[in-house]
Parts: sequence; structure tokens; C-alpha cells
Amino acid sequence: MALVRKGSRRSSCTFAVEHADTRGVVLIVAADLPFQAIASGGLAGPVLPSGIPASMRVALRVGWTPTDPGSAFHLDQSVGFTPSQ
Repeated sequence: MALVRKGSRRSSCTFAVEHADTRGVVLIVAADLPFQAIASGGLAGPVLPSGIPASMRVALRVGWTPTDPGSAFHLDQSVGFTPSQ
């Protein structure tokens, strides 16, 4: 059984996306879901497969270039995230 770190329910879920064929800039997305809820099947829903392409489209629109070399590209979609107490 995996234990969730104390305090992790206060941070949003983060996932990474990279190009399948070319090494390049990795996309790091901070979602508006609490990490603990995802890890334990809690109240928040999971990151759905349909949500990942949506985040990728937003990132591409605001400047993510997945096949270019460089540092990670951070996309913060955690607006509205309210940590649990």
C-alpha cells in the first residue's frame, strides 16, 4: 500500500507530457485537482485522458514547442484549486 505524504492534499496534481518520437521540451501541467484525491480515489475526479490533449492544445497556443530543445515548459491550470484542510 502506498502512503500519501502528509500535506500532499494541499498541493494540486501535476502531470508531464513529452513528444513520443523526439526529445525536446517537456510540458509540466499543474491541474486544478488535489493530488491526494487522485491518489486515493477521493472526491475529485481523475485526470482524464481527454483532459491531457486539451492541456496540450493550450500549451501549444501559448508557446510550448515540444520538439525544440530546452527547459521544461510549465502550464499552470490550477486556477480555482482550493486546498483541503
